[in-house]
Amino acid sequence: EEQIRLLLNSTAEGIYSTDQAGICTLCNPAALEMLGYQSEDEVIGKNMHELIHYSHLDGSALTQEECQIKNAISKMQAAYSADEVFWKADGSWFYVEYRAHPVVKEGEIVGSVVTFHDITEQKLLHQQSIRTAQLASLGELAAGVAHEINNPINGVINYAQILLNRLQNSNIDTDLADRIIKEGERIATIVRDLLFFARESGPEVRLANVDDLLAEALSLTEAQIRKEGISLQIDAAGDLPQVYTRAQQIQQLFLNVLSNARHALNEKYPERDDRKKIEIFIDVAEKRKKQFVRVSIKDYGCGIPGKMLEKVMTPFVTTKPAGVGTGLGLSISHEIVNNHKGEFEIKSREGKWTEVVVILPAVEKDEDE
Repeated sequence: EEQIRLLLNSTAEGIYSTDQAGICTLCNPAALEMLGYQSEDEVIGKNMHELIHYSHLDGSALTQEECQIKNAISKMQAAYSADEVFWKADGSWFYVEYRAHPVVKEGEIVGSVVTFHDITEQKLLHQQSIRTAQLASLGELAAGVAHEINNPINGVINYAQILLNRLQNSNIDTDLADRIIKEGERIATIVRDLLFFARESGPEVRLANVDDLLAEALSLTEAQIRKEGISLQIDAAGDLPQVYTRAQQIQQLFLNVLSNARHALNEKYPERDDRKKIEIFIDVAEKRKKQFVRVSIKDYGCGIPGKMLEKVMTPFVTTKPAGVGTGLGLSISHEIVNNHKGEFEIKSREGKWTEVVVILPAVEKDEDE
């Protein structure tokens, strides 16, 4: 008996036994640790189904009639599952793989022995691999759809522009032609974003100054920013190290973030306001004894609701009203930073502000030389 107890105490697999009624009679240290209990006394004498196996993951009740562990006793046959959860002492759960065996003595069932282990990590990795495969398929589909749409939509825009030019010369209302061009350009933007999202490789990598790339991005949008009454405050540290970048992608990243900042500010302040501003800081950060260039873009607009914050980098998820934006801007921005082996972080306080932080690995001086 001492050797059996030593074996139970030393194994990493959770083991517990029950009597015929499902009452716990033994529970080894590994099982206690996985289930979140401090001592065997907390589970001995308890109904294990009611203690750890009472519910499905979605919260619906798992009846004793459904319970395969109980069936191991009632049907006198071994049971196995890798699609259920056990509930811990603190109310949390973990995916479990278990085997239940009936204990037979003198031809009668006297209880069961259950062995189990936590497979949460394997389950999550499997789910992630499925999601990755789905996104890969989506990328292929997006590329195909985008190419099919691209040519006809360019034709629509061009024909609408010709129509607009003719209407302007004849003093006829041009509103409909303007709308066709505007909506056509929005579709073209969606197509471009889809193509970027589906594309595996990008343009050539070269050395660049991040502050120069930001300035180039601002040159494309600064006039619109000023027109909307938004003030810009830029504070860049001197002598910033260079980074290896795909310059066009980094510019697109900045344009995406600035577009979101503009929209948030215009939603909160439809008219001019002293608080309607974007603050940009560029400095050097040190992590793991390496230098990084850090860019912070902060707006004081409507912010992002807490429940949306963890989802905003998911493709096609957007906080904007229907018909505004593609839901791909932050997904693309995140992907760009990942491709540059950097970090992308979004902080926000609903109704107050949003800050996007981009951190890119800098080129060491000796590497630059």
